[in-house]
Amino acid sequence: MIIALAGKGGVGKTSLAGILIDELARRHYTQKLLVIDADPAATLAITLRIDAPPVTLADIRDSTPLDAGQIKQLSPGTSPARFVRDRLASEGAIARRRLRQMDFDLLLMGNGQGPGCFCRINQALTQARVSIQAEYDLIIIDNEAGLEHVSRYR
Repeated sequence: MIIALAGKGGVGKTSLAGILIDELARRHYTQKLLVIDADPAATLAITLRIDAPPVTLADIRDSTPLDAGQIKQLSPGTSPARFVRDRLASEGAIARRRLRQMDFDLLLMGNGQGPGCFCRINQALTQARVSIQAEYDLIIIDNEAGLEHVSRYR
């Protein structure tokens, strides 16, 4: 299941995401949870009073090409999805965090490649989410202000 919080700026998306995650922790949620801060402002970790991952998806996006040539060079039995997941984890973009007694994974989208341009990073986030979503029972996404992420199929 994916819960994505969306809407205009200043309506409480991040606050609601924080309350939802805290309530899951209070209720001793034990299934695999991924929290994605898909807002370039990246304040969800601050809201939860936890440390943000050391790197964002944007930080490693350009250093992780996955074209047809690279796919052919993957180790036998390694799927492109597993490659993406392993790279995100090894670089620290997916970080294990704990809130109360609940463990979960946290991924920050990070910033785009220039002022006002978030197309490539949104595409990278979509690809990363699709690659790893089967590993989680619940994904909570705190989106940026606006509805562009809907038109980007994120």
